[in-house]
Amino acid sequence: MELLLRPWRHYADFWGRSRRGEYWLFVLQLIVFDIIISILDVRPIFDPRTGVWNLTQSPSALINLLGLVFIIPGIAVGVRRLHDAGLTGWLILISLVPLLGWLIMLVLTLLPPNNSTNAYGPDPRDPSASMDELSRTFS
Repeated sequence: MELLLRPWRHYADFWGRSRRGEYWLFVLQLIVFDIIISILDVRPIFDPRTGVWNLTQSPSALINLLGLVFIIPGIAVGVRRLHDAGLTGWLILISLVPLLGWLIMLVLTLLPPNNSTNAYGPDPRDPSASMDELSRTFS
């Protein structure tokens, strides 16, 4: 449950590290909400000329609102995920390149974590990391 809520608690925190599980659970949340809104946004419309009901879906304010709600925490958790792999958070800008950038970002977010303290803080899974270092990183 902590991994699901942490991106929302650290809504605009671009410092520190996020584990792969935290990042991918955030992506899963986005996908689930997108599917739910897409299903709710389908409207049956009766065409009197043909006598057939058609299901239509048009871009709605709900999808736009979902994008606005998820964009800042999405960027923040992506930056922290890159930090966990020992990479600079500026690499998230590569996702602005259509298709190729997305594939590169996919590979970068799947990289294994740096299992020691790096420039962005201690390993979030390391129980021997001092509580002071962890509290500075995650507060």
